[in-house]
Amino acid sequence: MAGKKEQTILTFQRTEVKYRMSRAQYQGFMEHTKMLRVPDEAYPHSLILNIYYDTEHDELVTRSLDKPVYKEKLRVRSYGIPGKRSPVFVELKKKYDGIVYKRRSE
Repeated sequence: MAGKKEQTILTFQRTEVKYRMSRAQYQGFMEHTKMLRVPDEAYPHSLILNIYYDTEHDELVTRSLDKPVYKEKLRVRSYGIPGKRSPVFVELKKKYDGIVYKRRSE
């Protein structure tokens, strides 16, 4: 549609699953999946820059490492090196019971 501005999504909900791997496991995984992986055509070499905010005594990151049921982070994120007119997002990221909720403001 001509003249219609693309709307930015400001609220997200997703489930994250993370796995620790040794270097050998990672290399094996990459080798076994190379025929299945497809590069992201829109952003093949994207650069994501983050600044995370914490308390004076690093209480948020310390608590996060304890794997609590609920945790939250405040960050500023840009996709690529921001210029004067580049969008930069302030995000509040919360995780509860394995589900991530993210709110962002441009």
